Amino acid sequence: MNQLLIIVAAAVVLTASSVFGQPPAAAIPADSDFVKIVDGHFSVNGRRLKLWGSQSSPLGDTPAAIDREVEQYRKLGFNLYRSISVSSRVPMNYTRGDGSRMDLQDYTFAAIAKSGGYNWVDVMNNLRITSADVDVIDDPLVNRDDWLAAMAGKELVPTSVQLMWDARTQAVFLNHIDTLMEHVNQYNGLRYADDPSIALIELLNEQWWMPTMLAGGALAELSPVLVKPLLLKWNQWLVEHYKDTAGLQRAWGSLLPGESLEESTVLLQPLRGRAALPQMAAVLGINVDPNKSKEMESATNRARAADVVHFLTDLEINFKTKAMERLRSHASAPDKGAAVVPVLFDTGASYSPQAAYTDSFGSAFAFASYPTMIDTDRSKPTFPWYAPLAEPPTLGNWMNQNKIEGVPGVIYETMPFQPGKYRAGYPLRIAAFAAVQDLDVVDWHFYAAHSYGKDAVPLQMPNTNHYWNSVIFGGDEVMLASMKLASTIFLHGDLQPPAKPTVLVVGRDILYNPDASNWEPVIKYLAPTSMQFGLRLRFDPKSPKSYFIGRNGEKYADVVRPTPEITYQWKQGRLIIDSPRVRLLAGFAPENFQFKSGEKLQDITLDIPEGTPYVRENERFVCFAICSQDDKPLAESDDIVAMAVSTSWNTGFKLDADKFDAAMKKRPHGPLAAAVSIEPGTMPVLVTRVGWTLSAPWLAGMTAERYDFSLETYRTEGLDGPSLQISADEPLFFVNLKRN
Repeated sequence: MNQLLIIVAAAVVLTASSVFGQPPAAAIPADSDFVKIVDGHFSVNGRRLKLWGSQSSPLGDTPAAIDREVEQYRKLGFNLYRSISVSSRVPMNYTRGDGSRMDLQDYTFAAIAKSGGYNWVDVMNNLRITSADVDVIDDPLVNRDDWLAAMAGKELVPTSVQLMWDARTQAVFLNHIDTLMEHVNQYNGLRYADDPSIALIELLNEQWWMPTMLAGGALAELSPVLVKPLLLKWNQWLVEHYKDTAGLQRAWGSLLPGESLEESTVLLQPLRGRAALPQMAAVLGINVDPNKSKEMESATNRARAADVVHFLTDLEINFKTKAMERLRSHASAPDKGAAVVPVLFDTGASYSPQAAYTDSFGSAFAFASYPTMIDTDRSKPTFPWYAPLAEPPTLGNWMNQNKIEGVPGVIYETMPFQPGKYRAGYPLRIAAFAAVQDLDVVDWHFYAAHSYGKDAVPLQMPNTNHYWNSVIFGGDEVMLASMKLASTIFLHGDLQPPAKPTVLVVGRDILYNPDASNWEPVIKYLAPTSMQFGLRLRFDPKSPKSYFIGRNGEKYADVVRPTPEITYQWKQGRLIIDSPRVRLLAGFAPENFQFKSGEKLQDITLDIPEGTPYVRENERFVCFAICSQDDKPLAESDDIVAMAVSTSWNTGFKLDADKFDAAMKKRPHGPLAAAVSIEPGTMPVLVTRVGWTLSAPWLAGMTAERYDFSLETYRTEGLDGPSLQISADEPLFFVNLKRN
């Protein structure tokens, strides 16, 4: 069998009989078998646990297909599987082997656990709320008939804004948590609340509640019956803080005609563009002329605006804390399963400081990004392709700053959109970023079946019906090779975070400022600070002003070196990592390169298939990495993986750059613009392969096993001397070096 890249310390492995035979009586493992948070990081058995995964549907439509795919999935470097919810309610009950969605999902969970991997549960998002739920409780704020009328014909997902205040919606959601935690996986006999393979549970996926609420438009779309309880809660919050109308007026300076705490008629304003102002006024029975209500502008009444944000953050934190407590109430013991499993409040906080703050009250903090790889700058030699390693290092303002001090960091989804010539550098940039920001989880989107040979498919490209096709990577040999190397670096590399990363203390001037909903006051500092020094967020609502502790800046040095091991020579278009366990060269490479530790990478050549588009003369875009898999330095390691990749294209691929430009000017959405600007091409996929020679004294005596994209060995050789030579015409996916 292939040597697995992933060796999970103290993984929970179920016996074959418990997974594929009759489920045994549920036996709760020892406390230390469960994933928990220790010292701000994921931990199991007293050791830090890093997780590298992907989001996917059940990994097959039969048990045999799932078994095969799990084996491939693990060989590709993944030790975490994130389930994906669906667009309609999925019954949690099933008959073992009936082939239903939950049957296949549970079988996948059990198979992942059997392989020594971990699972991430997002089944919470399957819930739908309809008028049929009217009798779940008796809400004194909204009577039965009014709620039925407001919900007529609607099917709401849990991410609907009313979840944070509508009592019936909340009750349905909390009951669903009960159902989820009590659900028994029939392939291991364990409740989800007791399953040690479940490393992470998310309450909601991409609710974006704070940004949505501050925009205000969602309130304008709701029935007044559902908005009124929110306004009553707002007025009660103001009473708790200011006691009466006189106290509120002293704090704010002015109120609108008809606003009174005693009458509970203070509007939840300002929101962006004073959205929903007329509707709110009508609900409260007061008359407000939007054109004469300058008091609503956040710039002119900062105290009022700050209270709106403060109230909304409190509302979200309070309910999601209650939901997490409900989940934890299903634990069988104080330090087991549901009592300790990390819980994400939400995965939608990538660009919003307010959302980052509210989500920091969960166990971990999640963020994401999907970069576009097409560039419209015709002055660049790489046009029309974006070459990130030839730019000042950044992962965009949805990623750069998102590490909260003392809270585990989770990239919940990421993948560069196809098409992209230089996409192979992205996983290695993520590995470097994860080290600088000291992240715990990296999760990709979207894993489809690993396809090769007779099952091979063209590279997935966007289309106007489904531009998300362009992040499906199961058949992308180049990306999967780079991701496998990046996974090994993330899980086994010795890359350390900066000794003293910069801390951004986020005070009220940002946190409670609706005009700072995209980090506006400090945004120009975030990427340069994060990528050069490391950056941690510390929220302090008691501080009137935000400030940095440590180095920060708005400009980049010509050479960026956030840690002793990681160097961005961005003006030469290169990322270099040189540590005892890792050697990496990614970007525009010279023909020969020597690492500071002495190893030489020589005779770098490209074998470019005939018909390959966008070939630049004398360009060597290469992503090379070699990493120890047994946590020993390379010079002492008995198990090493190495590979070099460049790029690939579908046969006949074309991009109309002028059409892309025009589409972007109409609507600046890269994937949609690409969908109308390309000819996606067909099979075969034209893979540019890399030839290289690595010279290092410690190579002598090792055995080199060369694997193709089918993950089968096609050549095994003993290395008599201190070098490994790879020909550019080999079908190499990766090489595994072993010492006997």
